[in-house]
Amino acid sequence: MGMFSWTCAVSGKSLANIHSGMPSEQSKCYLVTPSETIYEDAYDGYGEFGGKDVYALLGDGDRNKGISAHFSGKGKFDIKVVLKENYHGQSYEELEPSEDCEFQGFFYEDEDYEDVEDE
Repeated sequence: MGMFSWTCAVSGKSLANIHSGMPSEQSKCYLVTPSETIYEDAYDGYGEFGGKDVYALLGDGDRNKGISAHFSGKGKFDIKVVLKENYHGQSYEELEPSEDCEFQGFFYEDEDYEDVEDE
């Protein structure tokens, strides 16, 4: 099974999974859907937020259907993830869709890690 991640709908910064070596704050986020906002304290990389699978939500309980719908652009809603540091109660309608993270929340380039060491 592959890892999934997105960029923050506010800052554009990558949502890192807890195994990536990035700062833990980059793994704390909110999934904002049309019907609820779900907090995740330690994103694990597989699309689960607060015990709910985003792809199962998109696929009416069927994860595989949800993955297919998302990647074909036919999901029930756009995935909108906001890093905790950027979330100030924004509603689903106020946010732009999150982009798929090119690093899958884990496979960062060396210069990304260098930035962490400088902090």
